[in-house]
Amino acid sequence: MGNEFEKAVKRFSEAKDVLEKFEKSEEAVAFMQNETGLPADECMRAYELIMNTDTD
Repeated sequence: MGNEFEKAVKRFSEAKDVLEKFEKSEEAVAFMQNETGLPADECMRAYELIMNTDTD
């Protein structure tokens, strides 16, 4: 189980690295929408969660 958790944390960190490359949160959310097909409000909540989580 620990190995699966470590993989999840690593993926979360990778997602944060990608999102940090966008200058504006709106651009990152649009990217997330294009990648996932999810609505903007869900992507914004996911963005806020990811960006406010310390993955170091």
